[in-house]
Amino acid sequence: MLDGGHFALDEAVDEAATLIRAFLAKRGI
Repeated sequence: MLDGGHFALDEAVDEAATLIRAFLAKRGI
């Protein structure tokens, strides 16, 4: 895998994880 693609994937995963944590926090989980 290209480093650029890997970096972009990591960024996407980080963003998704942040959104999921915020969503769960709002639900009180």
